[in-house]
Amino acid sequence: MRRNSTPAAALGQFLRDTRTRQDLTLRELARRAKLSPAFLSDIELGRRTFSAKTLVTLARALGIPEATLTAKVTAVKIATKEAELAALKGESY
Repeated sequence: MRRNSTPAAALGQFLRDTRTRQDLTLRELARRAKLSPAFLSDIELGRRTFSAKTLVTLARALGIPEATLTAKVTAVKIATKEAELAALKGESY
């Protein structure tokens, strides 16, 4: 994975991109999701992981289908594993 080095960072970037496309501030999304702005910031920066419950809460607060975030999590995990396997084989990914 080039843009984000960890699954948490990739998912955090996706959440931030989605939030900014909707012209939401971090504080506004945190308020909607009933999360602290600091916790949400840490999620967006890939510094914190979070539960499935928080994932659902964020999807609802962003007005996107829960399946969208679930699919993103799955895609990020697959891409991460593929990159790890390629590194083990000595391939660039």
